[in-house]
Amino acid sequence: MKPISLSIPIEIKSAKPEKLNPQKRAMSDLERDKVKLKKATHEFESFFMSSMLKSMRQTIPKGEENGAMGGSGLGKDIYQSMFDEELAQKMATGSTGGLGDIMYKNLVKRIEAKYPNEVKGAESNQQTLKIMKDKQ
Repeated sequence: MKPISLSIPIEIKSAKPEKLNPQKRAMSDLERDKVKLKKATHEFESFFMSSMLKSMRQTIPKGEENGAMGGSGLGKDIYQSMFDEELAQKMATGSTGGLGDIMYKNLVKRIEAKYPNEVKGAESNQQTLKIMKDKQ
């Protein structure tokens, strides 16, 4: 007996991101760069906070480490490191006026300089919205 071979042509189409999320398609290059910058500055702030917490922990003498995470060993060190990283993340995302926000405010000007037409369009849209709001 010969094996029967069935072949069915299947066409696989990859979904384009624009079709999945129309909001992303509408996002301009300027807005996309601003979002990337915001994320990068907050990640930097988080890294900075994590390094600061690590340095602060190193100032505590080894014998005097008491508290909820008592004990010693590799497990405690790993847990402490993970805890500090998560704490730094929360500190960076929960703060306003922190290092990440200050960096963003200074660096966003450089990004806006790359897209002068989009910035002018956004400013005129904001002015129009303000005028319309004032009329109400």
